[in-house]
Order: sequence, then structure tokens, then C-alpha cells
Amino acid sequence: MRLFGLEGEALAMAFAERLSLRLKKAESANHYALLELEDRCTATEIRRAYLKAAKLYHPDATMKYGHAALKEQASLLFSHITEAFEVLSDPDRRNEYDALLRGESTEAPAHHIAQAEIGYQKAEVLLRMGQFKEAIPYLKQAVTLVPDEEEFHATLGWALYKTP
Repeated sequence: MRLFGLEGEALAMAFAERLSLRLKKAESANHYALLELEDRCTATEIRRAYLKAAKLYHPDATMKYGHAALKEQASLLFSHITEAFEVLSDPDRRNEYDALLRGESTEAPAHHIAQAEIGYQKAEVLLRMGQFKEAIPYLKQAVTLVPDEEEFHATLGWALYKTP
């Protein structure tokens, strides 16, 4: 179902603004803030928050507004939301993430290194396509997960420099 007319366009513009704000929040927020949760939330609350966000921001949900740009932005935001859900819904990963937030983790666990590398590879593809702004969240995540990797920092700096 696609929305038409002035009312449909107004709804699309309001959604685009909410999407843009949520995407900016995703670039700097931790997983709890991204899902709008407290750090003492339960597994049920995590699941509900994820489903609520998925209902609003899944790329397919944007089709009713008829704007391809909204789908691209929603896809990027949804990848952040999914990552937050996957980390917080796994008790072991959540404990490691909480320790990292508290600054207690001194060495990056193997899965953090793997996650950082996957994000870095995604960013490299985006950079090759000239999509510097879209690569930045992946590079920020890589730097956060493995702060000792100089290449991640250098590539993030380059992407920030090239972003208009």
C-alpha cells in the first residue's frame, strides 16, 4: 500500500525526519540507547524494543512512502538495530558488551575482532563506491570494538575527511 496525495507526502516527510534523527543517534549511541532501553532491561524488553524498531524502520516498511532514499537510510539504520539486538539478546555477548561499556575489557574478544573486520570490509566496499558518509558508522564500530587497530583509525579519518 503506497500513500498518495498531500497527506501521504506529509507522512513521508515526517517519517524521513524521524529516520534521519534515529540514524544520527545510531552513529554515536550504544546498543541500549539505540533500542531505547535501560541497561537493566530484561530479555523480553529487548525483544519488544527490537520488534517495535523493526516494525517502524525495516526497509520494506518504507515502501509505502515511495521514496528509494528512505529505503536506503532505513536499511542502514536497520543493520544497526539488528546488531544491537543480536548483542543484547545473547547473554555472553551482552556481558562482554556491558564490560566494554564500563571500561573493564582490556583485550578485544575474538568475536569483537571478527565483527570489527566484517564492518571494516563493508566500509571498504562503500569507500570504493565513493559513499564515504555511509562507511563512517561501520568504521566507528570497528574502532570501538578494536581500538588498537591503527588501520581502522586511519580509514575512519580518511572517510571523515572525504565526507562533504
